[in-house]
Amino acid sequence: MRVFTAIDLFAGCGGASLGLRWAGFRVKAAVEIDKMCCSSYAENHPKANMLQNDIQLLSGTDILKAAKLKVGKCTVVMGCPPCQGFSRHRLKGSGLGDPRNDLVGVFGELVGEMQPMFFIFENVPGLTKSHNLIWQSTKNKLKKAGYRIISEGIIDAVDYGVPQHRKRFTAIGCRIPGAAIGIPDAELGPWHTVRDAIGDLRPLENGEIDEEDPMHCAPTHSEKLIERFKQIEHDGGSRSGLPPDMQLECHKKHDGHNDVFGRLSWDKPSNTLTGGCTNPSKGRFLHPEQNRGLTLREAARLQGFPDSYKFHGSRTQIAMQIGNSVPPQLMHAIGLRLRQNLPLKSQSVS
Repeated sequence: MRVFTAIDLFAGCGGASLGLRWAGFRVKAAVEIDKMCCSSYAENHPKANMLQNDIQLLSGTDILKAAKLKVGKCTVVMGCPPCQGFSRHRLKGSGLGDPRNDLVGVFGELVGEMQPMFFIFENVPGLTKSHNLIWQSTKNKLKKAGYRIISEGIIDAVDYGVPQHRKRFTAIGCRIPGAAIGIPDAELGPWHTVRDAIGDLRPLENGEIDEEDPMHCAPTHSEKLIERFKQIEHDGGSRSGLPPDMQLECHKKHDGHNDVFGRLSWDKPSNTLTGGCTNPSKGRFLHPEQNRGLTLREAARLQGFPDSYKFHGSRTQIAMQIGNSVPPQLMHAIGLRLRQNLPLKSQSVS
Protein backbone atom coordinates (compact mmCIF):
# COMPACT_ATOMS: atom_id res chain seq x y z
CA MET A 1 0.00 0.00 0.00
CA ARG A 2 1.22 3.48 -0.88
CA VAL A 3 2.35 5.91 1.80
CA PHE A 4 1.22 9.46 1.00
CA THR A 5 4.01 11.93 1.64
CA ALA A 6 4.13 15.68 2.13
CA ILE A 7 6.62 18.53 2.34
CA ASP A 8 5.67 21.74 4.17
CA LEU A 9 7.26 24.97 2.93
CA PHE A 10 7.00 28.14 5.09
CA ALA A 11 5.94 25.71 7.81
CA GLY A 12 5.63 28.09 10.76
CA CYS A 13 4.84 26.25 13.97
CA GLY A 14 3.25 23.36 12.06
CA GLY A 15 -0.51 23.93 11.72
CA ALA A 16 -0.62 22.76 8.10
CA SER A 17 1.56 19.74 8.84
CA LEU A 18 -0.72 18.75 11.72
CA GLY A 19 -3.76 18.87 9.45
CA LEU A 20 -2.03 16.80 6.76
CA ARG A 21 -0.99 14.25 9.36
CA TRP A 22 -4.59 14.01 10.57
CA ALA A 23 -5.53 13.30 6.95
CA GLY A 24 -3.07 10.42 6.80
CA PHE A 25 -0.03 12.02 5.17
CA ARG A 26 3.52 11.42 6.34
CA VAL A 27 5.21 14.82 6.48
CA LYS A 28 8.80 14.13 5.49
CA ALA A 29 10.40 17.58 5.59
CA ALA A 30 9.61 21.20 6.40
CA VAL A 31 11.28 24.56 5.80
CA GLU A 32 11.03 27.54 8.14
CA ILE A 33 13.34 30.47 8.85
CA ASP A 34 12.14 31.52 12.32
CA LYS A 35 14.05 29.82 15.14
CA MET A 36 11.19 29.60 17.64
CA CYS A 37 8.73 28.38 15.00
CA CYS A 38 11.25 25.66 14.16
CA SER A 39 11.53 24.71 17.82
CA SER A 40 7.75 24.40 18.16
CA TYR A 41 7.53 22.48 14.91
CA ALA A 42 10.25 20.00 15.88
CA GLU A 43 8.59 19.35 19.24
CA ASN A 44 5.32 18.36 17.60
CA HIS A 45 6.54 16.76 14.37
CA PRO A 46 9.66 14.79 15.32
CA LYS A 47 9.47 12.53 12.25
CA ALA A 48 9.76 15.45 9.81
CA ASN A 49 13.21 16.76 8.94
CA MET A 50 13.10 20.48 9.74
CA LEU A 51 15.32 22.77 7.66
CA GLN A 52 15.81 26.02 9.56
CA ASN A 53 16.91 28.23 6.72
CA ASP A 54 16.00 31.04 4.36
CA ILE A 55 14.02 29.17 1.71
CA GLN A 56 15.56 31.38 -0.97
CA LEU A 57 18.91 29.74 -0.23
CA LEU A 58 17.59 26.21 -0.76
CA SER A 59 17.03 24.25 -3.94
CA GLY A 60 14.41 21.62 -4.59
CA THR A 61 17.22 19.08 -4.47
CA ASP A 62 18.18 20.24 -0.96
CA ILE A 63 14.63 19.81 0.29
CA LEU A 64 14.10 16.43 -1.36
CA LYS A 65 17.35 15.19 0.14
CA ALA A 66 16.10 16.19 3.60
CA ALA A 67 12.82 14.39 2.89
CA LYS A 68 14.65 11.30 1.54
CA LEU A 69 12.55 11.48 -1.60
CA LYS A 70 13.37 11.58 -5.30
CA VAL A 71 12.08 14.03 -7.88
CA GLY A 72 8.44 13.26 -8.66
CA LYS A 73 7.93 10.95 -5.68
CA CYS A 74 6.35 13.35 -3.17
CA THR A 75 2.56 13.28 -3.07
CA VAL A 76 1.97 16.90 -2.10
CA VAL A 77 3.96 20.06 -1.40
CA MET A 78 2.16 22.58 0.79
CA GLY A 79 3.09 26.24 1.03
CA CYS A 80 1.78 29.44 2.61
CA PRO A 81 4.36 32.18 1.96
CA PRO A 82 4.32 35.15 4.36
CA CYS A 83 1.31 37.25 3.40
CA GLN A 84 1.95 40.67 4.99
CA GLY A 85 2.84 42.11 1.60
CA PHE A 86 -0.68 41.33 0.37
CA SER A 87 -2.60 42.78 3.31
CA ARG A 88 -5.42 45.13 2.38
CA HIS A 89 -3.70 48.31 3.51
CA ARG A 90 -0.70 47.53 1.32
CA LEU A 91 -2.57 46.72 -1.88
CA LYS A 92 -2.12 50.10 -3.55
CA GLY A 93 -0.01 48.88 -6.47
CA SER A 94 0.95 45.62 -8.08
CA GLY A 95 2.52 44.26 -4.91
CA LEU A 96 5.79 43.76 -6.74
CA GLY A 97 7.65 46.18 -4.50
CA ASP A 98 7.44 44.14 -1.29
CA PRO A 99 10.33 41.63 -1.05
CA ARG A 100 8.12 39.19 0.88
CA ASN A 101 6.00 38.79 -2.23
CA ASP A 102 8.96 37.25 -4.06
CA LEU A 103 8.44 34.17 -1.89
CA VAL A 104 5.29 33.28 -3.84
CA GLY A 105 7.46 32.92 -6.92
CA VAL A 106 9.98 30.89 -4.93
CA PHE A 107 7.19 28.47 -4.03
CA GLY A 108 6.39 27.99 -7.71
CA GLU A 109 10.03 27.43 -8.61
CA LEU A 110 10.53 24.83 -5.88
CA VAL A 111 7.36 22.94 -6.84
CA GLY A 112 8.64 22.84 -10.40
CA GLU A 113 11.98 21.44 -9.24
CA MET A 114 10.54 18.81 -6.89
CA GLN A 115 7.64 17.74 -9.16
CA PRO A 116 5.17 16.51 -6.51
CA MET A 117 1.94 14.95 -7.72
CA PHE A 118 0.01 17.84 -6.16
CA PHE A 119 0.65 21.20 -4.56
CA ILE A 120 -1.51 23.12 -2.11
CA PHE A 121 -1.04 26.88 -2.03
CA GLU A 122 -2.66 28.99 0.67
CA ASN A 123 -2.61 32.75 1.24
CA VAL A 124 -4.70 35.84 1.96
CA PRO A 125 -7.49 36.83 -0.46
CA GLY A 126 -5.60 40.03 -1.33
CA LEU A 127 -3.17 37.99 -3.40
CA THR A 128 -5.76 37.69 -6.17
CA LYS A 129 -6.67 41.36 -6.50
CA SER A 130 -6.79 42.42 -10.12
CA HIS A 131 -3.87 44.82 -9.69
CA ASN A 132 -1.61 42.16 -8.17
CA LEU A 133 0.50 40.26 -10.71
CA ILE A 134 2.31 37.94 -8.30
CA TRP A 135 -0.05 34.98 -8.43
CA GLN A 136 -0.54 35.14 -12.19
CA SER A 137 3.23 35.12 -12.69
CA THR A 138 3.58 32.13 -10.37
CA LYS A 139 0.77 30.26 -12.14
CA ASN A 140 2.59 30.72 -15.42
CA LYS A 141 5.72 29.19 -13.86
CA LEU A 142 3.74 26.25 -12.57
CA LYS A 143 2.05 25.65 -15.92
CA LYS A 144 5.44 25.59 -17.64
CA ALA A 145 6.52 23.00 -15.06
CA GLY A 146 3.65 20.73 -16.09
CA TYR A 147 0.92 21.65 -13.59
CA ARG A 148 -2.76 22.40 -14.03
CA ILE A 149 -4.57 24.52 -11.48
CA ILE A 150 -7.48 22.17 -10.82
CA SER A 151 -9.13 24.31 -8.17
CA GLU A 152 -8.70 27.80 -6.76
CA GLY A 153 -10.86 30.16 -4.79
CA ILE A 154 -11.48 31.95 -1.53
CA ILE A 155 -12.78 29.82 1.33
CA ASP A 156 -13.57 30.52 4.99
CA ALA A 157 -11.98 28.27 7.62
CA VAL A 158 -15.18 28.46 9.66
CA ASP A 159 -16.81 26.18 7.07
CA TYR A 160 -14.34 23.40 7.91
CA GLY A 161 -14.73 23.12 11.66
CA VAL A 162 -12.57 26.06 12.77
CA PRO A 163 -14.30 28.31 15.36
CA GLN A 164 -13.06 31.38 13.52
CA HIS A 165 -13.90 33.37 10.40
CA ARG A 166 -10.68 33.24 8.37
CA LYS A 167 -10.98 33.80 4.65
CA ARG A 168 -8.10 32.37 2.64
CA PHE A 169 -7.19 32.00 -0.99
CA THR A 170 -6.50 28.34 -1.71
CA ALA A 171 -5.24 26.73 -4.92
CA ILE A 172 -4.65 23.06 -5.71
CA GLY A 173 -2.45 22.07 -8.62
CA CYS A 174 -1.77 18.68 -10.17
CA ARG A 175 0.43 17.11 -12.82
CA ILE A 176 -1.70 13.93 -13.15
CA PRO A 177 -3.72 13.96 -16.40
CA GLY A 178 -7.45 13.91 -15.85
CA ALA A 179 -7.45 14.56 -12.11
CA ALA A 180 -10.27 16.86 -11.01
CA ILE A 181 -10.06 17.39 -7.28
CA GLY A 182 -11.84 20.47 -6.05
CA ILE A 183 -11.65 22.44 -2.83
CA PRO A 184 -13.64 20.55 -0.16
CA ASP A 185 -17.30 21.38 0.20
CA ALA A 186 -18.25 23.40 3.25
CA GLU A 187 -19.39 21.30 6.20
CA LEU A 188 -23.09 21.10 6.88
CA GLY A 189 -24.42 22.06 10.27
CA PRO A 190 -23.87 25.01 12.63
CA TRP A 191 -20.50 26.71 12.88
CA HIS A 192 -18.28 26.08 15.88
CA THR A 193 -18.37 29.04 18.25
CA VAL A 194 -16.18 30.82 20.75
CA ARG A 195 -18.16 29.13 23.52
CA ASP A 196 -17.50 25.71 21.98
CA ALA A 197 -13.78 26.43 21.88
CA ILE A 198 -13.03 28.20 25.17
CA GLY A 199 -16.17 28.14 27.28
CA ASP A 200 -14.82 25.47 29.63
CA LEU A 201 -11.60 27.30 30.53
CA ARG A 202 -11.16 28.69 34.04
CA PRO A 203 -11.85 32.43 34.49
CA LEU A 204 -8.70 34.47 35.12
CA GLU A 205 -7.96 37.84 36.65
CA ASN A 206 -5.54 40.37 35.20
CA GLY A 207 -2.09 38.73 34.86
CA GLU A 208 -3.21 35.44 36.44
CA ILE A 209 -1.82 32.10 35.24
CA ASP A 210 -3.66 28.79 35.45
CA GLU A 211 -1.27 26.56 37.39
CA GLU A 212 -2.52 23.50 35.55
CA ASP A 213 -2.02 25.07 32.11
CA PRO A 214 0.71 27.73 31.70
CA MET A 215 -0.65 28.54 28.23
CA HIS A 216 -3.82 29.77 29.91
CA CYS A 217 -2.16 32.95 31.13
CA ALA A 218 -4.05 36.25 31.26
CA PRO A 219 -2.25 39.27 29.78
CA THR A 220 -1.26 41.98 32.25
CA HIS A 221 -3.07 45.24 31.52
CA SER A 222 -2.75 48.67 33.11
CA GLU A 223 -5.48 49.86 35.46
CA LYS A 224 -6.54 52.47 32.89
CA LEU A 225 -7.06 49.81 30.25
CA ILE A 226 -8.99 47.59 32.64
CA GLU A 227 -11.31 50.49 33.43
CA ARG A 228 -11.93 50.89 29.70
CA PHE A 229 -12.57 47.17 29.29
CA LYS A 230 -15.16 47.28 32.08
CA GLN A 231 -17.15 49.81 30.08
CA ILE A 232 -17.30 47.64 26.95
CA GLU A 233 -20.49 45.60 26.71
CA HIS A 234 -20.14 41.87 27.29
CA ASP A 235 -20.60 39.36 24.49
CA GLY A 236 -19.66 41.28 21.35
CA GLY A 237 -19.41 44.88 22.54
CA SER A 238 -17.01 47.36 20.95
CA ARG A 239 -15.14 50.53 21.88
CA SER A 240 -17.91 52.59 20.28
CA GLY A 241 -19.75 52.19 23.58
CA LEU A 242 -17.03 53.90 25.60
CA PRO A 243 -17.89 57.30 27.09
CA PRO A 244 -16.01 60.20 25.39
CA ASP A 245 -13.63 60.70 28.31
CA MET A 246 -12.44 57.08 28.05
CA GLN A 247 -11.85 57.01 24.30
CA LEU A 248 -8.29 57.23 23.09
CA GLU A 249 -7.42 60.41 21.19
CA CYS A 250 -6.30 58.40 18.16
CA HIS A 251 -9.71 56.70 18.04
CA LYS A 252 -11.59 59.99 18.16
CA LYS A 253 -9.87 61.18 14.99
CA HIS A 254 -11.10 58.39 12.71
CA ASP A 255 -13.76 55.71 12.61
CA GLY A 256 -11.62 52.88 11.21
CA HIS A 257 -10.20 49.84 12.99
CA ASN A 258 -13.51 49.36 14.77
CA ASP A 259 -12.54 45.94 16.12
CA VAL A 260 -9.85 47.42 18.36
CA PHE A 261 -10.88 46.85 22.02
CA GLY A 262 -13.81 44.77 20.82
CA ARG A 263 -15.12 41.69 22.63
CA LEU A 264 -15.68 38.30 21.05
CA SER A 265 -19.25 36.95 21.03
CA TRP A 266 -19.86 33.70 22.88
CA ASP A 267 -22.21 32.13 20.36
CA LYS A 268 -20.50 33.17 17.14
CA PRO A 269 -17.15 32.17 15.63
CA SER A 270 -14.31 34.53 16.43
CA ASN A 271 -13.00 37.05 13.95
CA THR A 272 -9.69 36.37 12.18
CA LEU A 273 -6.78 35.89 14.55
CA THR A 274 -3.50 37.68 13.84
CA GLY A 275 -0.06 37.68 15.40
CA GLY A 276 -1.41 40.19 17.92
CA CYS A 277 -4.25 37.90 18.99
CA THR A 278 -3.71 38.36 22.74
CA ASN A 279 -3.53 42.16 22.53
CA PRO A 280 -6.91 43.97 22.53
CA SER A 281 -5.28 47.04 20.96
CA LYS A 282 -4.63 44.94 17.83
CA GLY A 283 -8.21 43.87 17.14
CA ARG A 284 -11.33 42.20 18.53
CA PHE A 285 -9.35 40.14 21.01
CA LEU A 286 -11.11 40.87 24.32
CA HIS A 287 -12.64 37.94 26.18
CA PRO A 288 -16.46 37.90 25.80
CA GLU A 289 -17.01 38.86 29.45
CA GLN A 290 -13.74 38.91 31.40
CA ASN A 291 -11.87 42.22 31.41
CA ARG A 292 -8.72 41.04 29.64
CA GLY A 293 -7.26 40.00 26.33
CA LEU A 294 -7.23 36.40 25.16
CA THR A 295 -4.84 33.91 26.72
CA LEU A 296 -2.49 31.87 24.56
CA ARG A 297 -4.60 28.78 25.23
CA GLU A 298 -7.76 30.53 24.10
CA ALA A 299 -6.06 31.76 20.94
CA ALA A 300 -4.64 28.31 20.20
CA ARG A 301 -8.07 26.70 20.56
CA LEU A 302 -9.69 29.32 18.34
CA GLN A 303 -7.06 28.50 15.71
CA GLY A 304 -7.85 24.80 16.06
CA PHE A 305 -4.80 23.50 17.93
CA PRO A 306 -5.36 20.72 20.46
CA ASP A 307 -4.22 21.36 24.04
CA SER A 308 -1.53 18.71 23.56
CA TYR A 309 0.28 20.89 21.01
CA LYS A 310 3.47 22.40 22.45
CA PHE A 311 4.72 25.90 21.70
CA HIS A 312 8.17 27.34 22.36
CA GLY A 313 9.15 30.96 22.90
CA SER A 314 7.97 34.05 24.74
CA ARG A 315 4.29 34.94 24.99
CA THR A 316 4.68 37.40 22.13
CA GLN A 317 6.47 34.81 19.99
CA ILE A 318 3.86 32.14 20.69
CA ALA A 319 1.00 34.53 19.91
CA MET A 320 2.69 35.30 16.59
CA GLN A 321 3.08 31.58 15.82
CA ILE A 322 -0.59 30.91 16.57
CA GLY A 323 -1.96 33.91 14.69
CA ASN A 324 0.13 33.24 11.59
CA SER A 325 -0.55 29.51 11.38
CA VAL A 326 -2.76 27.55 9.00
CA PRO A 327 -5.71 26.13 11.00
CA PRO A 328 -5.13 22.36 11.19
CA GLN A 329 -8.79 21.50 10.50
CA LEU A 330 -8.69 23.44 7.24
CA MET A 331 -5.66 21.54 5.98
CA HIS A 332 -7.15 18.28 7.26
CA ALA A 333 -10.21 18.82 5.05
CA ILE A 334 -8.08 19.60 2.00
CA GLY A 335 -5.77 16.65 2.67
CA LEU A 336 -8.71 14.28 2.99
CA ARG A 337 -10.15 15.50 -0.30
CA LEU A 338 -6.84 14.74 -2.02
CA ARG A 339 -6.54 11.27 -0.53
CA GLN A 340 -10.13 10.29 -1.19
CA ASN A 341 -9.79 11.12 -4.87
CA LEU A 342 -6.35 9.72 -5.61
CA PRO A 343 -6.49 6.54 -7.72
CA LEU A 344 -4.15 4.81 -5.30
CA LYS A 345 -4.48 2.61 -2.23
CA SER A 346 -3.33 4.26 0.95
CA GLN A 347 -2.42 3.55 4.51
CA SER A 348 -2.95 5.77 7.53
CA VAL A 349 0.29 7.03 9.01
CA SER A 350 1.18 9.18 11.99
